[in-house]
Amino acid sequence: MPSIKEQVPVDQLPSYKRPPVVETAIGVQFQALKLFRNVHLWEFWFGIRDEYPETQDQEPLDHKTELFGDDIQRGPQLPQIQYRAHASRLQACKEDKHEMVQIQNGRFVFNWRRLEGGKYPRWTRTSAEFWVKYRLFTEYIGEKKLGDIIPDQWEVTYVNHLMQGQDWQTEADWPELLPGILGESGRVTSGTLEAVDYTTQFALKDGRSRLHIELKKAALAKNPEQELLVLTLTARGGIASERTLEDCLLDGRRAIVTSFTEITGDAAHERWERTK
Repeated sequence: MPSIKEQVPVDQLPSYKRPPVVETAIGVQFQALKLFRNVHLWEFWFGIRDEYPETQDQEPLDHKTELFGDDIQRGPQLPQIQYRAHASRLQACKEDKHEMVQIQNGRFVFNWRRLEGGKYPRWTRTSAEFWVKYRLFTEYIGEKKLGDIIPDQWEVTYVNHLMQGQDWQTEADWPELLPGILGESGRVTSGTLEAVDYTTQFALKDGRSRLHIELKKAALAKNPEQELLVLTLTARGGIASERTLEDCLLDGRRAIVTSFTEITGDAAHERWERTK
């Protein structure tokens, strides 16, 4: 199992030429703005419509907070967004739908998705686009005098598709593909491994954030006969006064990339063309 103990320098993080990542998300959660209305979503979109012309309305994402120490004993927190009776979440995509901005009162997220013909553009590209659009959004909020954006949570997510026929042939291959998760499954002698629904979490070194790992067997919607394992790693945590949002996001990415390499096997690393 992965152990998030020491910080790996960014330039020494594992890297792959053909990683199995199909989606990434970089997001910031902030305290809801009392004066913010749905019309502001569309007014902001109007300024980026040439670059992100495709739009959809979605239900707002719930306000999430990672709890630690005494806060855990107090039980789950009530949602902090109090102005969402008719609230909406705007999704704005580029024409090729590989990149998407999601905005609601209390959340700003930038997604990259690998669709047909897509190739992972690397963190430097996706994080740069996140910062450009996030700063545009904060500037818009300031110009409209809607209040101060006060971030209270950051989040980085990587979704990986481990395909049958490429990354594994039968369920018997799973322990070698994912030794950090399923490496001990061979101890069970009364049957054979056939499905998995795994979730776990690790408290990160800063004491304010966690790494969540989920693994599930699934089938492609467009081709139900194609089975795969969906491996999702999400780092999420609070923002302290002594650390910038950028520092937090970089630490989240570091935890995800390091842990992904720790839980996956050497043969898979070769197949994904690991470079360091």
